[in-house]
Amino acid sequence: MWNANRYSDDSWYQTVNPKKSKAKNKDSKFNRVTGRLFILSAPSGAGKTTLRHAILDRFPEMIYSVSYTTRKPRPGEKNGKDYYFIKNEEFKKKIEKDQWAEWAKVHGNYYGTPAEFLDKGLALGFDILLEIDVQGAILILERYPESITIFIMPPSLKILMKRLEER
Repeated sequence: MWNANRYSDDSWYQTVNPKKSKAKNKDSKFNRVTGRLFILSAPSGAGKTTLRHAILDRFPEMIYSVSYTTRKPRPGEKNGKDYYFIKNEEFKKKIEKDQWAEWAKVHGNYYGTPAEFLDKGLALGFDILLEIDVQGAILILERYPESITIFIMPPSLKILMKRLEER
């Protein structure tokens, strides 16, 4: 028989209604606080960045994982906001030290997601959003199989090609 007094401390309500909870994300199976990892993935030019901005505007408590790259910044990009822009040598040292949750070399440039940022953030209960390519998403899913994936298809191949040409 259900007993309303059993939940007088409001813990049950907080578990099923996380918006009212002061804890981040309570995982009742393990009785610990965990964050969720959201992977936003698509081919280059499909609209990942536009969707990322919309998600973060809608869910301001979500943390965006800023990727690292060795490519040159595009006009308007800011170090630490859009990417962390580092030199090839520094990126390769991080590969040797196994500091990436995922990394890839694309069009001659390295891109990567720092493992320590994800591991610490998730352990502290933060929801984290990644904006990465399909190759990176597959690697993240191998390491974090409980991740929630969002894949974007471009409106058409013609539109995708036009967007890439305009970059």
